[in-house]
Amino acid sequence: PRAELQMVIDSQTVRIAALTGQVDTLSGQLGQLTSDHNAVYVVVGTREELIEKGVVVPEGSRRFFLVGSRPVAPARDLDPTVFTRLDRRTDRTIVLPDGEYRIISRHSPGHATAELTKNGALVGALSIEEPEQFWNGSRFLILMKS
Repeated sequence: PRAELQMVIDSQTVRIAALTGQVDTLSGQLGQLTSDHNAVYVVVGTREELIEKGVVVPEGSRRFFLVGSRPVAPARDLDPTVFTRLDRRTDRTIVLPDGEYRIISRHSPGHATAELTKNGALVGALSIEEPEQFWNGSRFLILMKS
C-alpha cells in the first residue's frame, strides 16, 4: 500500500508541475497580448521626412493650379518600425521637438491638451487626457512640423 500511495503522490507532483508550467505560459501570453493591445505609435517629422518614410502621401490637387504643394494624408499601410512605440496606459505626454506641429492622423485633439499657437499649431508637448478616446481612431499618431 505504501508503494501505491507513493506512486499516486509522484504522479500528482508531475501533474502539478505540468499545470504550473501551463499557468506560467498563459500568464506570459496574456502579458504579451495586453502589451500588444495597448501599443500605440508616434512619428514626428517634416513633410519631406514623413513622405520619405512612407508615413504620409500627397493626395488631391495642388492648392494653386500649377504651383504649391499637394495636401498630405496618412498612408494606407503604415510600418510600425518607423514609429516610436508607446503604451497608451502609461505614456500620456508626448514631448515635441522645437517647432510647431499639426496632427495629420485621425486623432481628436479634444481628448488631449497642448499649448497652441495663434494658427492652431501644437508646441511643446501633447498631453493625452482620455487615452481610450484619443487612440480610438488609430494606433498611429502622425505629427507634421508646420
